[in-house]
Amino acid sequence: MESNTVQLKVQVIDMNPQTLDLQLPIYLRAGDLSQRIARDAGLQAFWPDRTRKLYSLRARGRLLQPNETLGDLRVVNNELIYILPQLRPNTPLREQNPDFPKETVYAAGAISILLSIISFTMMLSVGWGLALVESSHWMTLLLPPMGMGVFCCSFARHAWGGKAMRAKVIGSAAILYVMSLFPCIFVALFVVDDVGAFIVSMIPGTMTGLIGLLLSWLSWWGAVESLPKREQVIEQEEEAVKQNICGICGGAVSDDVLVVGVHQCPHLPSPPVFHKGCYTASASVYRGPEGFCHVCKTKM
Repeated sequence: MESNTVQLKVQVIDMNPQTLDLQLPIYLRAGDLSQRIARDAGLQAFWPDRTRKLYSLRARGRLLQPNETLGDLRVVNNELIYILPQLRPNTPLREQNPDFPKETVYAAGAISILLSIISFTMMLSVGWGLALVESSHWMTLLLPPMGMGVFCCSFARHAWGGKAMRAKVIGSAAILYVMSLFPCIFVALFVVDDVGAFIVSMIPGTMTGLIGLLLSWLSWWGAVESLPKREQVIEQEEEAVKQNICGICGGAVSDDVLVVGVHQCPHLPSPPVFHKGCYTASASVYRGPEGFCHVCKTKM
């Protein structure tokens, strides 16, 4: 008997997803096997309007046909298959779009903010020049120009606002950084004798400042504009066309095979609607106990 069964992992694709480890027969048709798995998984058997909820099986990258079996696909132990509810007739498949956070666009800063940033950057440049005259320590050489690069990027952000990806943002920050180096050199003209050697000593710090400028720009760009642009999609609700759905098979019922109100059960919608063939077949093959509904199999 074990040769006729297979141990599988079943992933439930539904509003409440779950994963099951089940031993399933390989000879049972997919249409019947899906209902057995749905029962074992405790899935809902009816839609909110009390119509039958059917399920489909997916394995090896495709949906199984109702008459196919797991043996036809030659599934092996511990293979993963999926069970998902079938779409109801005339029900379009609608995917939920991810809700991205609202994109932040900065406004340009006031003139007072821009003047303050420029003043502080130039003062930092003068201080860097005086510090280089007194000490050649690596902190003195590298940290002040890095701070200058950060302040130059901040100036560009406040000056232009909007988005960091625009070329004029990084361009204006680079121009201001080059201008901020002149106060440092100007200090050397009055303090040191060999200005050329002083400028050469500035080169490592100047490169560090460019790195600080670039990292500051990328940090702002990444934090503000890393997510895709959020689009406001206005959906127009279309008035659903009323259609008769069979209470047994869940399919649409045309007027020529429509049966209405021939069956009374408190668990079915009122009045219940069926295909003539579905209702006749269900009543003729029912062998359950008396007092139970042959449609929903519950006590009346």
